[in-house]
Amino acid sequence: MSWDGEFAEASTAAAAAFVRTVVVVDDYFNYKRVVEPGLAAMVPAAIKSPGRPPIAPLPPADPARAEPAEPAVPDKARAPEEPPTHQLDHEALVAAFAERGIACSLLDSRAERDTDELRRQTDVFARRTDILILDWARQSDSGDFAVSVLKGLAASSRRLLVVIYTGSSATERSEVLGGLTRAGGDVNDANCRATFHGGVLTVVVIQKREALGDSFYAKSKVPEEELPATVLRLFGEINGGLLANAAMHGLGAIRDRTHAVLDAFGQDVDGAYVMHRALSLPRSGAEEQVEALLGDSVLDQLRERAIRGHVSDASVAVWFDHQEGMSDALLELGLPVQALVKGCESLTKRENKEFTRAVDQLLRKLHPRTNDADACKARFADLVYCGHPGELPSLVAGVVVRRGGEYLVCVMPSCDAERVPEDGLWFPFVPASANSTATSGRRSVRAGGVELSIDPVVRSLRSFRFKSSRPGTPVRPTSRNNRLVYEAEGGDQLFEFVARLRPMIALDLVSRVSQSLGRVGMMESEFIRLLGK
Repeated sequence: MSWDGEFAEASTAAAAAFVRTVVVVDDYFNYKRVVEPGLAAMVPAAIKSPGRPPIAPLPPADPARAEPAEPAVPDKARAPEEPPTHQLDHEALVAAFAERGIACSLLDSRAERDTDELRRQTDVFARRTDILILDWARQSDSGDFAVSVLKGLAASSRRLLVVIYTGSSATERSEVLGGLTRAGGDVNDANCRATFHGGVLTVVVIQKREALGDSFYAKSKVPEEELPATVLRLFGEINGGLLANAAMHGLGAIRDRTHAVLDAFGQDVDGAYVMHRALSLPRSGAEEQVEALLGDSVLDQLRERAIRGHVSDASVAVWFDHQEGMSDALLELGLPVQALVKGCESLTKRENKEFTRAVDQLLRKLHPRTNDADACKARFADLVYCGHPGELPSLVAGVVVRRGGEYLVCVMPSCDAERVPEDGLWFPFVPASANSTATSGRRSVRAGGVELSIDPVVRSLRSFRFKSSRPGTPVRPTSRNNRLVYEAEGGDQLFEFVARLRPMIALDLVSRVSQSLGRVGMMESEFIRLLGK
């Protein structure tokens, strides 16, 4: 697939909004020396070698002890004394990135630097920067230092773009490709690109403007002034996608508005927080509120940036046009592109089925191997329904547990679950059937890699009594055999943590249970109390 058109431009713009830092590691670069006017007279116009006194002639050598003279070495056979011509124009590169609001710094890798210390510094920088620009040959070491750096980055699973910006000649192409393979990359010979761990680390080779020989990179030689535009386009190509573009714009917005969030939580509100914490029982409830407060503040900044526009109908249409041959494939199935863009709100039941089938076929065309297409759908379902599991998640509404082969979903509201009394508390759960199709009134979600069909009504509620490690605090799991488990009724029943549904999904389940309780005129908390007796 060629990387051009509107979608490529949108992805490059998203990359430009996100990228803030670039680190360059090179051993041969230039600085322009700036001399103050008052010191100009002190700088010599030309540098001359100092004179030497005449040397007295040596006495004639004894012919009997003379050693055979070494054969003269032709000038062409001597090692060149001049440095290589492909030095990095550091000043031009920094200025070009600065024009785009990106900070570019240089890490000097000359021969006098200790190799182990340089590798450590490079690794530290690479774990914090957005893009790493790395010279291939460090003092003609045939890429050994670059290979060692790439091996370390690949092992860290850090999502990173590494640009090998080299002056190597076209005759050294096999050396570069061999080095990338030696580092553990999956190498594409056509464009000198390597991926590690399925794309977590991507390495692209670009030649310097003054590189020797013909270019071996498809986009030819790139001067320092044009390198920022090139690497941003590469960053967008590697990370670009409908949701990825929205994420990059969103994270860029947070970076732009970081100080607004800091201002909201300035020192002047510390006293008020301490008072709030003192009045909260238990205090851990106030402590956990800080995460939600920060999250809401970040969400406000995202809403101001209106990142949803990056996944709008227009964005979907541009994305769809970027998928080569997909328009024709969809038309062959009898559905116009517009139906795919706008969804199935206005489609009939029969058209809805055809639409679903067409989308599934489209997904399988994008992922030729069937397993990849199914994994793609499953991964997205997990993103929609399940949040990222925290460390030791407390037992609260939306927590999915497994007891043997049985799945259960907790529907205890947060306000009750956060304050467990000394004698314990009964927690209500609704059962969930694994790998079954949802029917009318049931909710289908995906949690922990399993399709679950949930029946959130009062008649299916089940309750179990849990105690907290400390009265007045939430129930938290313990680790057993590398699994997180909740212990009920003195530890004779174990519930393995599976996943935690996103708050909006959990709230919907609690709401559905509450609606079924409302039919008999009983409040939810009172029903839960009676259920535990």
